[in-house]
Amino acid sequence: MKKLFILFIFLPMFCCAQKQGNIWYFGGDYNNQSQYGAGINFNGTAPTALTNSGMSHTEGCATYCNSAGELLFYAQGDTVYDRSHNVMLNGDGLGGHWSTEQSTLIVPVTGDTNKYYIFNNDGLLTSNGTGLHYSMIDMQQNGGMG
Repeated sequence: MKKLFILFIFLPMFCCAQKQGNIWYFGGDYNNQSQYGAGINFNGTAPTALTNSGMSHTEGCATYCNSAGELLFYAQGDTVYDRSHNVMLNGDGLGGHWSTEQSTLIVPVTGDTNKYYIFNNDGLLTSNGTGLHYSMIDMQQNGGMG
């Protein structure tokens, strides 16, 4: 029983994962918001730098790729960008805040590889804050751009 328990604890370290997290996009320079962000691509043998992020803020970023490691979309709190680095159709004003460190969480819809939930936190500590928000992305919309 002890060996079986140890196997289940360490098994995830030896499994080959799919590539949904192979591209990371970050925000830009807080003091110079015309300076857009960067990213890292882990699809090659060595990580490569990316300089084409559409985000201009520094915090609350999340990125999602398909199982082949191809970029689908990325988000920062209040805005979601398509793979061409443009704001998605209806992709702004999502209710989150770009300055909340963990403001954006992307969750695929079970059983549908074209739909995703984006959860956003507005980060307000006062009673005026509305808290958690969510949006649905359907990648079949807008010509496959979501």
